[in-house]
Amino acid sequence: MRVLSKHEKTMERGFDRMMLFRDIPDSVVQAERAAPAMAATLLEYKRFGIEPLVIFEPQGLDVNNIDPAIFTAYFKALVAHGVPPDAIGTWSLFPEPNLPLWSTDSDLGNTDRVAFGRNLENSAQALKQSFPQAKVMLLLDSATYASHDVDYAHKRPPETMLEYTNIQPGLVDEFCIQGFPWTNEARAKDFVSADLALAAAKKLGGPQKVKVSFNTGTFSQVAAPISGATATAAQREQNLNGILEQAKIVQQNGFAVAVNIFGADKMPDEANWSYVGGPSTEKLKAFIQAAARAGIRLSIFDE
Repeated sequence: MRVLSKHEKTMERGFDRMMLFRDIPDSVVQAERAAPAMAATLLEYKRFGIEPLVIFEPQGLDVNNIDPAIFTAYFKALVAHGVPPDAIGTWSLFPEPNLPLWSTDSDLGNTDRVAFGRNLENSAQALKQSFPQAKVMLLLDSATYASHDVDYAHKRPPETMLEYTNIQPGLVDEFCIQGFPWTNEARAKDFVSADLALAAAKKLGGPQKVKVSFNTGTFSQVAAPISGATATAAQREQNLNGILEQAKIVQQNGFAVAVNIFGADKMPDEANWSYVGGPSTEKLKAFIQAAARAGIRLSIFDE
């Protein structure tokens, strides 16, 4: 909350949704143990009028063998610890399944879409049984890789992302396409494609049932092993404007649109996505003002 308040003062506007990360418990016992702390966090968000956007990650879990009872126990425990229906927010369950990130060491980088679909449906059903007002987000990366390609050596065609949208109708309320530039040659239409977002959202239910969002950002510096690129405030502004153009295309097709800007400094291992101080702050402020005028919902993440 304090970090969000700092950004609100800098950007001269309030935000009503904020991202937070949690690991999926590995057992029913662990689910019941983890629930009290999460309940306290959700109640704190409610106290300040902020909707939580929970990124619920299967860190270290065998994605082929996750017990559905874990989710039932977890969400029932949140109810038991006093979380009211209007405090549950939006949950991204099993995010980024098309990136080789998840599963156990012997199966690391499992991107199997069938396992993902089963896990998302089990967790979404459990969430909505305890919290009918809860919203489920399907978050896919703009890049898709085959299972176990942990070196990110063989990117699949962009449209293969749509293979992960074969989800039981009615479970997904928001489709999010996540993408970031890693070089100065990257353009917004490549990492947050409006065309792909529209294709996925239409498949999931269309503008009457599904909202669309982007999780994205721009860098000032990327770690040397990745690209070593640096960007000026003007280059960052170019990508921010491109992101806004893609969001407007989605909006013009009848969908409600939101943009979450990733604003954390992840150097030296990844990239500096922050906008703290100097011209980049003003460029982000101008982007936020333009997006707000266009009726696009905004949130910002920092650690």
